[in-house]
Amino acid sequence: MMAVATQVGASEFLIDMQGAAGNRVNVYANDAVLDRTPINDVLNPGPNWIRQIDLTMVYEAVDQPLWLEYKLQFKCPKPSKRGRGAPKQKTESTGMLDTPDSVEFRVASGTKSMKQDPAIIDLQPTDWQSTTSYTMRQAWNVACNNDSIVGAKEAVAVNRVVQSDALRPKLAAIGLNGLEMVPDGLSMSLLADFTWEKLWADVPKPAINNGRKLTPEESAAHKAKLAQMQQQVTEAQGRVQGRLATMKTDLDFTQTAAEYRGKRRLSRSESILIQVWTGKTEQEVVAANGNPAVRQAGIARTLSYGQAFDNRVMWQNLATGATYDGGGYKSCNVRYVLIPDSAGMLRVADVNVFGEASGDTRKIRDACTDILNVPNG
Repeated sequence: MMAVATQVGASEFLIDMQGAAGNRVNVYANDAVLDRTPINDVLNPGPNWIRQIDLTMVYEAVDQPLWLEYKLQFKCPKPSKRGRGAPKQKTESTGMLDTPDSVEFRVASGTKSMKQDPAIIDLQPTDWQSTTSYTMRQAWNVACNNDSIVGAKEAVAVNRVVQSDALRPKLAAIGLNGLEMVPDGLSMSLLADFTWEKLWADVPKPAINNGRKLTPEESAAHKAKLAQMQQQVTEAQGRVQGRLATMKTDLDFTQTAAEYRGKRRLSRSESILIQVWTGKTEQEVVAANGNPAVRQAGIARTLSYGQAFDNRVMWQNLATGATYDGGGYKSCNVRYVLIPDSAGMLRVADVNVFGEASGDTRKIRDACTDILNVPNG
């Protein structure tokens, strides 16, 4: 293999080469590992982690796919797992796990590209299955010993650049043989090009997607699918543009509303109401609060809602003529101030809350309770 230098980070490894000339298969694994362990198994003791990696297989034979890409998930034993048949954890600081005689895996998803067919066909997920395949055991090593691989790469990196010649013996020293680093950042198609140009240069690369002429039915089906996809893209673009326009209008009005309020000191209730009501329309205010008292002054339209409680009393001592009073008074008024946005629609820019109280109000409930509402929905 050639010497390759890559940046520290996710790397692509050639983990297996199968078959003879004319029917060769190269297998690549990416060491960007994702944790797919169910949350209940993370929080509670369990035998395994579930780790996911991308595995790409490139085929030489004309009647085979150009490439297959799988998202594979493996059961990796937790460090605490012990028992007959379980991979043993080595004693050195790498924390390496011995490769087991068989591994459990499943296909989470995948795609393929055919030499004789322009379609990319999704591969279906599978249930858990066990295999003694060398290829899958090597893929298990990449998924389950990821920390050791990353540690080895960092140990031989100079200025965050990993040299494959230095990495190869480092991996072998911790028990990971047969992992050959290839240039990173390659898509499946570029990985296939790399394979043909660098590793299978002894034979010409077959024509891709031109092995046969499509039938009229296949051509019509592909055109219809393309038209459908173009229509979906156009509709999605329209939705995105509409949302962006709405977001811009909302942001512009939020700024305008802040300028309208100026540096007025807000009470706690006003601060909360302004957060949830800024930008809402008159219809939304009325839907949540009922019919208001309306006042128009200049560009501003004010919708007011009020409530008061009064249990004040007065009495007189008929013998002495002295008078006495008791009870108390509470009132609350909430005013929604609406100003026009850039399109001329009235929207809430400010909320004022006014409260008054006098006398003994201990037996009177808060007058604002029923009129500090939030938007419906």
